[in-house]
Amino acid sequence: MLVKISPRAAKQIKEIYDYYFLFETPLKANKVLSSFYSTFENTSKNPYLFAKAKSVSNSNFIRQGVIHRTFVFRYHIYQSHIRIVSIIHGKRIV
Repeated sequence: MLVKISPRAAKQIKEIYDYYFLFETPLKANKVLSSFYSTFENTSKNPYLFAKAKSVSNSNFIRQGVIHRTFVFRYHIYQSHIRIVSIIHGKRIV
């Protein structure tokens, strides 16, 4: 199954990468980015691995997973692909 990333999620990933690059190290930024894409790829192989998102109004269609106990990503499952719709730091979730 393919992985597609929404423009919103792509922007969020870039912001996270930029933060780690500027305030941590370039190596850590690359590791974080690599872990995102690795998790997305693994999720595409088993899209029902993560639970439905409970805090979203259309949660029947959105699932959410966690990366490194820090970042929460939400995605839709389609017949041919999953679409990553958002990725945020867990502390930003209300």
